[in-house]
Amino acid sequence: MVRSYMERPNAIILAVVSAEHSFAQQEVIKLAKDIDPTGERTLGVITKLDMLIRGSEEEASYLRLAQNTTNTLRLGWHVLHNESETPRDTRLKGHDKPKPSFFEIGTWAALDRRIVGAEALRYRISRVLREHALRRVPPLLKQLRSTAKIYQEELSRLGMPRTSTAEQRQYLLKVSRGFSSLISASLDGFYRDPFFGASDSQERYANRLRATIQHALASFESEMRNTGQQWTIVESSPSVALSLNAITRERYIREVQVKMKHNRGSELHGTYNPIIVGELFRDQCTPWTRIALAAKESIMDIVHQTILEAVNHVAAEETALYIFEFINNRLEALRDGLDQKVAELLEPHVNGNPITYNKVLLDKVKAKQTKRNKTTFTVALSKLLGFPVTGTASNIPSGVKGTDILDLITEELENMSDLHGINTAVDYMESYYEASSPVYRASCEIRVPLTA
Repeated sequence: MVRSYMERPNAIILAVVSAEHSFAQQEVIKLAKDIDPTGERTLGVITKLDMLIRGSEEEASYLRLAQNTTNTLRLGWHVLHNESETPRDTRLKGHDKPKPSFFEIGTWAALDRRIVGAEALRYRISRVLREHALRRVPPLLKQLRSTAKIYQEELSRLGMPRTSTAEQRQYLLKVSRGFSSLISASLDGFYRDPFFGASDSQERYANRLRATIQHALASFESEMRNTGQQWTIVESSPSVALSLNAITRERYIREVQVKMKHNRGSELHGTYNPIIVGELFRDQCTPWTRIALAAKESIMDIVHQTILEAVNHVAAEETALYIFEFINNRLEALRDGLDQKVAELLEPHVNGNPITYNKVLLDKVKAKQTKRNKTTFTVALSKLLGFPVTGTASNIPSGVKGTDILDLITEELENMSDLHGINTAVDYMESYYEASSPVYRASCEIRVPLTA
């Protein structure tokens, strides 16, 4: 019971210790330090000073304690003189008037008169309580206002008495209108109601449905752009640090060769079966399903949380529980609908054949082939000339003839022709992926918010 009183933040702890016992062994000190470790609201009182041997180390230790140089407390220490052999009525009078003969001679004469005797203690406790009350009143008032506001909101949610069916219907109609107003504002991005909190605070940011969904879709777009492809095809270079899903073009070409071999149809040697492009593309966009479903779940969690907060805001706790249970059944139907929508958006990409009438596709393929051919010719020509070929004009060594350069180009073209079909298929797959990924991301960004 004593501990429960001491733990109250508005209470002052009066820690009374007896000088006839060792300071470290007194239970009240251990308890006070445990509850008020900084000594912010503890006032120490030392009694039975007459039990100490004058000039002893123990007396010096208690003097330092009284001077607040050891075991420091913000409110400090106070000392009392109790004469154990004096009759009870005499001792009580002694509390009211400290004996000058004890505190004015010897070690205790060094103490400030304001921390000596019962009369000074009475005045000191009164002053400490007054200052503590003044210091605690502002936060206490703030806490009371906050609590009152919570109860006022709860009373507002409870509404008028609902003893009849008509009154109950009227209350539910009021709740329905309040809920619809909050959700409409949340979807439209008009966050003026206190339900949405301040713009510079995270406290009620989750209630801002449009903002949180926009953030979720931005994360979805970023993940699709950065990790949407199964493989990141890079040129073989020892200086390139490969990521987890990176694969050199040389290795990828070898894997495609195997697939093309297994997909041979009626095409001529050196060409390729067109369906290989679709197979390569479907393999490349494998992560799309996982990313899309994760984004869908994220959005559904956002919607679920916002609706729960909105219901709790407009209805009393007991009523809100049943209202949300009713709405949650509709949310599950919405979740199933989103699953179907995600499957619908993915269907042409993961199961269909590549098809587009966008001429940008051909431009992308041509750009890839031009860049690769230029790199191949540059390396070969640099090897022939004996120095790196750059964008600036260089003198051709006298030993190199024009026919040498022509032969070099012809040889490289012949080497390239062996892998022409494979390289072209890979170029079309990469170009089609680059053209399709933004379209898929955009379709998700448009449809998902409207569905939610």
